[in-house]
Amino acid sequence: MVAATAAASFALAGCLALLDLPELTVVDSGTADGPGADANRDGGNGGGDGACGDLSSDPRNCGACGRACLGACVDGRCAPKLFYRPTHPLTGLATTASDVLWTTTQPDPGGGIALGELYRCDKRGCDVALTVLQPFLANPRALAISGTTAAWLQTSVTTIYPVACALPQCSSLLIFNADGADGTLAAGGDAIVWFDPTVSALRQARVEGGPDASPTFAAVGRVERLAISRDGARLAFAESSPDRIRACTRSGCTPVVLTSAGAVKALAFDGSDVVYVDSEGIAVVPATGATGPRRLIADKPDVVATEAGYVYYASKVERSVKRCPLSACATPTVVAESVDAIEHLAVDESRVYAASPAAIWVLSKP
Repeated sequence: MVAATAAASFALAGCLALLDLPELTVVDSGTADGPGADANRDGGNGGGDGACGDLSSDPRNCGACGRACLGACVDGRCAPKLFYRPTHPLTGLATTASDVLWTTTQPDPGGGIALGELYRCDKRGCDVALTVLQPFLANPRALAISGTTAAWLQTSVTTIYPVACALPQCSSLLIFNADGADGTLAAGGDAIVWFDPTVSALRQARVEGGPDASPTFAAVGRVERLAISRDGARLAFAESSPDRIRACTRSGCTPVVLTSAGAVKALAFDGSDVVYVDSEGIAVVPATGATGPRRLIADKPDVVATEAGYVYYASKVERSVKRCPLSACATPTVVAESVDAIEHLAVDESRVYAASPAAIWVLSKP
């Protein structure tokens, strides 16, 4: 038994060394929402002193033995970790496997078009690598990433238009000669899609092969929110007049009505499901339209992100980030509290990135 315990301790120490926890931009906070979560939370010590120390303040054992924070542990929860504070207001956020990207803008004092930048920062920390990929962009926003391509919207004197570039260097810009765009852009698979209000239609372009031969592919009403599946195969969009959510396959877009929904604040895919926020809260509906929507929770967040069967969401008023499993959610997990008024979320396999116009925070998944 002693030998087994020593071996386990040695293995744990080796894992911690390999993880190099002091360098990780990972913060763990909140409560778990899976079976057995309460037992794993405090190691049976009620969140106080235990075999592994003071679970209420030990950053290596915060709320549970072995649960490590990058920063401070306060009352058994890891405090949110500041990832980066941009000089100018942040307008978009996205991630790749290794980097965090964001756009910023600086208002023109003379009332002209705001100029902005596209930044890339290593996930290990901006002291490792911080790069201005593109300076002097015209009011960039709605940043989206698919594979090795970044896309966003820019503004000219008369129109809004999509722009894309190849990562990681983004050395040259691919500007699409669209008649217009209206703040809605999504990227998935090998394509970007946006709403063109001048023709009341969705338009698409292949990010690696240039514009499609027939870029206008679906006549729609006024699109307020737009989402595309990660593989680029399916689209979902929230319209006004009439208020509804429709979906289609991108290869041949014949939209089907998923549900009636007004004042849709957020829209996202998780696999073949569409997650949305309307005046009644968060709901889930199959993108095929095979069944109607299922209400998940009455919370009405401002922004959502999905990953592996969970929805992460943030509210400007509550100044918090929460998580719910898409299967059912009686009580959401609090991922972080007392953060800025979050307007952007991005999720990868182990972390949640939350951004306000003034700062980017990084949190670990519960």
